[in-house]
Amino acid sequence: MMSLMRCLIITPIYKKTVAFVLFAYNLIETFFFKSMMFFFFFFLALRFLLLFYRYFIYYNEL
Repeated sequence: MMSLMRCLIITPIYKKTVAFVLFAYNLIETFFFKSMMFFFFFFLALRFLLLFYRYFIYYNEL
């Protein structure tokens, strides 16, 4: 489990995703925390869905 986490942390896509999540969360927490919470989680879910879909397509073609 720890080696998997280290592998994920090293991956540049994961780094970008973490940076994006932190930026988005900080933005929402500062300006419109409660009203935009649903949209934040929806957007987050959509991003991860697209990420995993991309990997799924990539591994399917191998």
